[in-house]
Amino acid sequence: MITTPPADRRPILTHVGEYNEAAVVEAMRRELLREGQVFFVQPGLDIDQVARRLGQLVPDARIAVAHGRWTRARSNG
Repeated sequence: MITTPPADRRPILTHVGEYNEAAVVEAMRRELLREGQVFFVQPGLDIDQVARRLGQLVPDARIAVAHGRWTRARSNG
């Protein structure tokens, strides 16, 4: 178990807002330049289509896809 972060760890930055392709490209390139990782969360769309578009926008990025399927909780009321 790791109880302390690495000495050179940087804080996680999160942005939530309307989709802006230029902002996405800038953020991804900035993070990749510092050898970091990008997690792009886009619920409700074709995940493979989004991954292909991100690959077109930032061709030097390695793109991987992950998903989870959740069932909605049913209300008994």
